[in-house]
Parts: sequence; C-alpha cells; structure tokens
Amino acid sequence: MKFNTIETINECNPAITLKRDYNVDVTLLLKKLKNHLGIQTNIELSRVLDVKPNTISTWKRRNSLDYELIISICNMLDIDLNALFSTEYTRNRSSNSILAVPIEAHYQYVSNYQKEEFLDKMPKCCLPFSFTNPDTRAFQMAGVSMAPTLKEGAFVIGEKINDRNQIEDNTVCILVSKLRGIHINRVMKDAGNPYILNLLNDNENFSNNIVMPVEEITEAWRVTSTLSLDIVKRDH
Repeated sequence: MKFNTIETINECNPAITLKRDYNVDVTLLLKKLKNHLGIQTNIELSRVLDVKPNTISTWKRRNSLDYELIISICNMLDIDLNALFSTEYTRNRSSNSILAVPIEAHYQYVSNYQKEEFLDKMPKCCLPFSFTNPDTRAFQMAGVSMAPTLKEGAFVIGEKINDRNQIEDNTVCILVSKLRGIHINRVMKDAGNPYILNLLNDNENFSNNIVMPVEEITEAWRVTSTLSLDIVKRDH
C-alpha cells in the first residue's frame, strides 16, 4: 500500500492539538499504529506512510514525529486518534510491558541492538505492575558466575544507563560489548584507570574476572530486579 498524495484534515479530530511539546511516546505511538494497520515492521510502516525506513528510525531516536502525516493517514483509514495519542492509554499499555532478550538471542542482540526490525521480534514481558523508567529491558542470565545473587536462566531487569561514564561501583550491570558479547556482572572501576571496568563474579568458584574498557561498551543497563523461572519447592 502506498499513498502518493496526503491531505491533512485537522477538523476531523479537534481533540488532538499539534504542539511541539505534546507529551507523546513516539516509539509506542508508532507501535500502536502498526497494530491498527495489522503490520509488524518499520519497512511495512514506511510504505504505508510513503517515507523512507530510516525516517521512522529518526523519529524514534529524536522522539519527534510528522504529526500532520500521521493524522492524515489515521483520518484516511478511520483510526481513532484519541486512542493513538492518549496519554492515559499510553501509560496503561506500556508501563508494564518490556522487551526481553533470551539467552539464544544474546549473540544476535550485540549486532542488532539498534535495529527496530530485530527488536520488534524479541519477546515482550508483560507484568502486573508498572515500571517508572520507560527505558527498562530484561536479559536472561547465562551461566552461574553470579550465583547465588543471580540464578542461571533467570531474567534480570535493567534500567538503561545513558552515560557509560556514570556506571557506579559495586552495582550489578548488563554490559553489551561489541567485542565480548553480553555480560551480567558486578562492576568496579579500575583503581589506576577510570576508563577500565572490572567485571566481578559473585560466585566464589569463578575467580577469573573480566577487564573491559568503557569505550568497548555499546549499551549498559543497571540491574534493578530479577524474574526467576524456578519452581517453588515445598520444604519437607
């Protein structure tokens, strides 16, 4: 489907006011739009909107949007703009759903962590409580190097650390390295060089710690909680 000519019809939806400071989560709005259209990828959405796929990526990165274009498409296809733009709707739908990265996707994640097409295919974890930080993600723990703090196979939930230099000592972090893959460890800055991180294991049987330069890290997440998949056993 491709639209070559778009006319904006603002009067059809007077409840939506176009302002630069309108509080909209663009990533979530576009995801809801894809759901309404019955499509899954940014490429498909770009065809509907008649824009380049990288335009959609730019919108998400900057949290900006061509509102006139979106409203025109919604008017044309009879999509409820109030449901699409509503802050209340957005909060209820998004705050308890996070993307989860299972062990089998760790390798692919390192190379594709910025590709929306890849992230859209990752499983989503919907929980009965909300997250105050919208930049929250779950990663599955591989191995027992962090036992007993973190169990093998458990999903650890992390809040994104946007500035790698703000990683705090003695916190458990999920570090995505372009050279070494995904590591979930306790982190300490090197005493002689603040741009070097020591990745420590809580399991006393794992003495071989990892040294990682800060510049090697592409993503960092501070672990805030865990979701264990273990069956609760009754004491006898």
